[in-house]
Amino acid sequence: MSDVQLPQTPADITPSWLSDVLRDAGVLHDSVVTDVVAETIAVGEGFAGTLARLVLTYDLPLADRP
Repeated sequence: MSDVQLPQTPADITPSWLSDVLRDAGVLHDSVVTDVVAETIAVGEGFAGTLARLVLTYDLPLADRP
């Protein structure tokens, strides 16, 4: 995925994009991300961009996923 498009906002992060990126990084093998919820954090703390915590849901219940 050398020409991967980076999301501009947390809302642009899709389950498909995350599955591809995590698979390419070698941290996701047999499962896929089925849902992602972006929780905006640190609002008003002096960040120039948006900081978010991602809550991921997978299709398989394995403990070794990010």
